[in-house]
Amino acid sequence: MEYSQEQLNYFRFCYIAFDLVPVGLRQIFKNEWDFLYKGTLIREWKDTAQNGCDFYNKESKASHKKNSRCLATIQNGNTAEWDCTCLFFAILYSDSIGTTLSPAVRKEVDDIRQVRNEIAHITEAKLTDADFQISVNRVLNAFAALGLAVTEIQEIKNQTTFPTKEVEKIRKQVRDLQAELDQTKSTLRSTEVALVSTKEENKCLTQEISAKLQPFCLLVSRPPHDIIRRSHDIERITNKMEELNNGSSGTISTVYLSGSPGCGKSQLAREIGQQFFSEQNDDRIFAATLNTESIETLVDSYLTLGRHLGITEYALKDLESLKEEKPIEAIKQLHRLILPKISKFTKWLIIADNVIDLRLVRDLLPQTGSKDWGHGQVLITTQDSDTIPQNAPHTYHESLSKGVRRDEAVELLETVSQISERVQAENVAELLDFQPLALAAAAYFVQTVVTSGSSNYNWKAYLQDISTYSQRKSAETVLANESSAYAKTTIAAVEMAIQRAVEKDEVLLHTYYFLSTTYHSKLF
Repeated sequence: MEYSQEQLNYFRFCYIAFDLVPVGLRQIFKNEWDFLYKGTLIREWKDTAQNGCDFYNKESKASHKKNSRCLATIQNGNTAEWDCTCLFFAILYSDSIGTTLSPAVRKEVDDIRQVRNEIAHITEAKLTDADFQISVNRVLNAFAALGLAVTEIQEIKNQTTFPTKEVEKIRKQVRDLQAELDQTKSTLRSTEVALVSTKEENKCLTQEISAKLQPFCLLVSRPPHDIIRRSHDIERITNKMEELNNGSSGTISTVYLSGSPGCGKSQLAREIGQQFFSEQNDDRIFAATLNTESIETLVDSYLTLGRHLGITEYALKDLESLKEEKPIEAIKQLHRLILPKISKFTKWLIIADNVIDLRLVRDLLPQTGSKDWGHGQVLITTQDSDTIPQNAPHTYHESLSKGVRRDEAVELLETVSQISERVQAENVAELLDFQPLALAAAAYFVQTVVTSGSSNYNWKAYLQDISTYSQRKSAETVLANESSAYAKTTIAAVEMAIQRAVEKDEVLLHTYYFLSTTYHSKLF
């Protein structure tokens, strides 16, 4: 049988598409794989079963399901056994390579794929000279752009005859390709959608990687009034923190500030965080507060921290929905995103504020002695002093229940209230047991009364006005309503603390009921 020139053109191009193209694609795949993973724990590609296992493990569950046929072959690791379908998937659409492929390489490989598929859709095994030259040149240009050898393709292009012993083999390959294309036609649309999503994800990841490291400071709200700096407490605690930092050998150290409700733990931690951030002569630092009152507030705080660290909304959007159903799992996934970012900072301080149950959140915070998070410190404020580890390495604990110093208490009352009556201010400070929140609430209440028209109002009048529990509670509410820095009054915080305690201790519960019956609502 004698073949026409158009038939020979078809057979020659099929030889290029089915014999030479796979050789080039295997080289491109190995180049891209080695560029990404050579020198890492995953290792360069050597056509081993371990290579195939590594590739399979890097694919997502969705990819396992959608590309099961290709992955069954790829998992063996030997690229010589991979057909073009497997190779195009591995290069263009896989999670391990396709998501990071440069636009230039993607364009040329995809052009080869389109040329190959066009051949499969030809209804008659013929190619005009013009179509043959166009198709061959597309492959030649793609190979040249990819840095692949083009000698054999040039020889086929210039060939005037074709060895007929290869014809039946090539015809079978064409039939197999046509059947394969028919079978996968229904999934092409979903693949294109997945590719768009992958491109979007790749764009976001590129933005995240190229984002410049920026210092930041996330602290609790400042009170709406003048505050008194607790210089002695700050100096003592920061000196201890520096001592821990110097002795931690690059691992995390932890400071615990415990105390009764209203003793000023959160505001003192805020001042320490502010001083930490302002004193560092380095752009690679941050100070951040995590609200650890509950698992729900903690996951929200981690999401905020992630955004400030440069993690894109694309990476965080799935965690926004996961946090509602599985907040702890959401936090663990956030850790995996946050860790590589935090480790780039020279120094950092994370304030875990208002820990109610230390045992509940301890494992969700950076761990004392760990090197995974880089060189940083954790400052924990809590009422849960019973579960604070004693004499543990790289830790320090200080109780703030005694409140502020007498001179600091008087200065706070006079500064906020704008009333200078030292003797009466000392009486108020003693009555309020030198507790910062109670002092601030009292001073703010007096200032509010004075500025509202009662210019003669003073501390003596205040002492008369809060002689009962309900009166003091009403006075403290004025400050709590004005600022998010004081989400609760002293009395409300104490009530909540008592409630949590009596729920855990039956003897304390009965004692509380006895005292409530005896004294009713009297506080003093």
